[in-house]
Amino acid sequence: MEDTGMLNGAPARQDGQKLWQYLSAFSACFLSIGVGTALAWTSPVIPDLEAFDSWLPLTKDESSWVSSLLAIGAMVGALPASPIANWLGRKRALLLLSLPFLISWTIIIFASQIWMLYAARSIVGIGVGASCVLVPTYLSEIGEPSIRGTLGAMFQLFLTIGIVYTFVLGAVVNYTTLAIACGVIEVVFVGTFLFMPESPIWLVGKGRRADATAALKRLRGDVYDVNTELNQMQKEAEENANRRSSVFDLVRLPAPRKALLICFAGMAFQQLSGVNAVIFYTVNIFKAAGSSLDADVAAILVAVVQCVMALVAAGIVDRAGRKPLLMFSSSVMSCSLIALGLFFKLKENESDVSNLGWLPLASLILFMIAFSIGLGPIPWMLMGELFTVELKGNASSLSVLLNWFLVFLVTKTFPALEMVFKSSGAFWIFAVIMGLATVFTFFVVPETKGKTIQEVQEELLGNKSNRSMSPSPTTRIGAKNEGGGQQRQPQLRAPAATSSNDSYKEYVYSPVATSQLSSSIYLPTTLPIDEDKPPVSVVPRRTYFNFVAMEESGSKLPQYVAATAANLCIFAGGAMMGWTSPVLANMGKNDTKSMEDNPLGVVVTDDDGSWVGSLMTLGAVAGSLVSGYIGERFGRKKALLATSIPFLLGWALIATAKSLEQLYVARFIFGIAIAISFTVVPMYCGEIAETSIRGVLGSFLQLFVTFGLLYAYAIGPFVSYLIFWIVCAAVPIVFFACFMFMPESPYWLLTKGMKTEAEDALCKLRGKTSSGVQKELGDMQIAVDQAFSTEVKMTDLFTVKANFKALLLTCAGVSFQQLTGINVVLFYAQKIFASTGSAIDPAVCTIIVGVVQVCASGVTPIVVDRLGRRILLIASGVGTAVATGVLGVYYYIMDVEKADVSNLGWLPIASLVLFMCLYCVGWGPLPWAIMGEMFSAEVKAKASGITVCICWALAFVITKFFSNIAAEFGNHTAFWFFTICCIVSVLFTVFLLPETKGKTLRQIQDELNGVKSLDYDNDERGQVSGK
Repeated sequence: MEDTGMLNGAPARQDGQKLWQYLSAFSACFLSIGVGTALAWTSPVIPDLEAFDSWLPLTKDESSWVSSLLAIGAMVGALPASPIANWLGRKRALLLLSLPFLISWTIIIFASQIWMLYAARSIVGIGVGASCVLVPTYLSEIGEPSIRGTLGAMFQLFLTIGIVYTFVLGAVVNYTTLAIACGVIEVVFVGTFLFMPESPIWLVGKGRRADATAALKRLRGDVYDVNTELNQMQKEAEENANRRSSVFDLVRLPAPRKALLICFAGMAFQQLSGVNAVIFYTVNIFKAAGSSLDADVAAILVAVVQCVMALVAAGIVDRAGRKPLLMFSSSVMSCSLIALGLFFKLKENESDVSNLGWLPLASLILFMIAFSIGLGPIPWMLMGELFTVELKGNASSLSVLLNWFLVFLVTKTFPALEMVFKSSGAFWIFAVIMGLATVFTFFVVPETKGKTIQEVQEELLGNKSNRSMSPSPTTRIGAKNEGGGQQRQPQLRAPAATSSNDSYKEYVYSPVATSQLSSSIYLPTTLPIDEDKPPVSVVPRRTYFNFVAMEESGSKLPQYVAATAANLCIFAGGAMMGWTSPVLANMGKNDTKSMEDNPLGVVVTDDDGSWVGSLMTLGAVAGSLVSGYIGERFGRKKALLATSIPFLLGWALIATAKSLEQLYVARFIFGIAIAISFTVVPMYCGEIAETSIRGVLGSFLQLFVTFGLLYAYAIGPFVSYLIFWIVCAAVPIVFFACFMFMPESPYWLLTKGMKTEAEDALCKLRGKTSSGVQKELGDMQIAVDQAFSTEVKMTDLFTVKANFKALLLTCAGVSFQQLTGINVVLFYAQKIFASTGSAIDPAVCTIIVGVVQVCASGVTPIVVDRLGRRILLIASGVGTAVATGVLGVYYYIMDVEKADVSNLGWLPIASLVLFMCLYCVGWGPLPWAIMGEMFSAEVKAKASGITVCICWALAFVITKFFSNIAAEFGNHTAFWFFTICCIVSVLFTVFLLPETKGKTLRQIQDELNGVKSLDYDNDERGQVSGK
């Protein structure tokens, strides 16, 4: 466990040595290799025993029982594992588990009758079930939070190593030699684990403090000060002893109940993922791909893939987090299962699938990769992280019991499931379950990465975890202010020995009286030394006095109103973008009715129409070059109000248009308005919002874009050209009338030295009096002063680390937004509806798409500040990858294979809806919200202009040239290109994009600079917090 302290005014994070933690984990995980050998033993052995000339001939039913009795034994072994470990200790219990493994392998070596194999498999199952409880428990209790995920992932990694080990040996050695080789693993385990330390948490719980100190010193290194961590363990042990928990607490108490639900769901989704069914079909899949590989070699290849990816999972789980990996895993598995089901469906319909042999093979590999980095290892990891010590044993036993019951159930019932629903139906059932797993993870599973047990429990209870920075035991925090009064700061009294053992100290925080000053000051880092008192070291922080007295509840309503009014210009942009769909469809017709409503008097060709659509993006590229300057020079409010001019000028040209060239000019001018809007609105919303709702307001942009699109889609097809442009032109007028009464950004006002106006604006936005906003206004002034302390140049975007990193991240964000293929999917929406055989009018189709977009975009403001930006972007990237991948498969089957897809009409429309929903909750709105958060005030305008320029330049390229790419390489290739881009977007989010949820703009800048940000202002309990 890592210990964070404050020494001499500087944050110091104590980080133990990791060598012995890894060595102990490796040694314990030799038992996991034993579990893998027990699981995999049947794969090479059973076919030989079923052979006609076998020395012990088995029937199919007998073979089934040999395989499944392990699961029954595991259920039996899981229940007493925790009580035994609590009695004997983790180390002795694990060493004891080598006995059932060794007994089982001995019986197998000398087996001469079927009942001996039954007995051996039942006995080894007891060891397997208990190991699945105790190994993750031991790993979670010896590891520091920073590597606990890596150690937890080792269970699955070593299990897959055991599977590979057995598959490889089973292919080249005989029955007896294989059993001996498997038994050797337990011997190696005992020989190494004898020298490993016991769990210090268990030792503290048993009152063996000296032994716990020695174990922790060994695990963390000699230079590590174990006192703080041991104090915490002692406190937890005493609390646990006082609680006298029982198994019923798992249901009665809210936090354990939720944790148990999550663990049960994780185990259930792991086994109901269809992993056993996919492995069962491995040989058939290789054959379908036209491979002549031997079945043993095929099994080895699959096991190697699992092993390699389990190693990858161990390497990234403490960086990427549990939740993103689980969502990525279940989503990709769902996609793979859909593809497998589709392949077997075509095969069942006796379609020619000779050219699709790559599809099941690719799906199999993708499935195993996804399973091995998410649903394979992480449920075991969560089992060791979600429960407090006193409940962990019972919870782990029940979770493992459920897991092995489901293993038995799925293994025995899959043949019947296949018979009823056929292979395709079975795979699609598993795909639906994986979809549910993604949703469950998204809404229910907490992120445990880097969190202590206490923080995890707080999150399970729905409380915001306050991750305090623990002062050094020798530090007493406290100071008198300049006026003679005292501040309310945490103060450490002299250490007091606990009643249990004099070597364990508890440090009691004592509040000190607060002065009545109402200004903000900075504390010095040193204090005069009183010779009668021990030295004092003060944590430097900005302290606000009389904070409680000044606290006003305020209101968020003015911020919502201002953001809504600002986004009306985005609504106007959405209506303008949607205008082309019904108008160009009508102008492209040559019938009498259409020509009467065509002011140009000529039919607009597809090429002319593409220029009408794409010139708006070129105008946006041009406008983005000056939009940042306009927002910075004239202010956010005036810049947005000024967009009404190009909007109305564009509609005036549309109204009087008699030639295509006039339409071209109008669309280009519209693009300039769009550029200013998309640059300044995120800046404005990011600067007026409180931290707690900044994500909500930032996500308004995509919501109002979809409102505008739906507005145009719903009106355009049913009114004349004249009426349509009038109702569209009315939107910027309404925007101007509403937004002129909204306050300016207080940040911008402070940059111009207009402090009084900034205070008035902040009062309006917060619904507070002048005294109630002084603290926040002071923060803003400090941030602005720091930002503008030096002259800012355009080159600072590339030479200052935080600026350059933020620029790269935001430009990548808007690039991925366009590379999801949103414009192409919308372009194909009507064709997708038509492919289902639906008689729905194309105009109604576009309205349906618009409604889906609005509904999905409405979800983001509700969840973005609860779930965070990264989780939504990952879910969006995975979902859009699945959707475009499936669309690519559909068009490949239809266009290349010329197969009958009449029975698959539901597939593209389901993919379309999935794409629109997932795009609109992630990659649609969030790049703009992040753009408003990433940059400091002095460079925000310049950076936003560059980002918007990149976005619209890509939009132009994709919109203009997609048809050429599709014609050259096929629609399926284009969609698969977008699939790859979506997958890359997920990796970008997981590994590179920082989370900005709940962070102040200053904290975000600190993080971009690689500085550990300390935020004390949001600490409601007066503790020292480290964020």
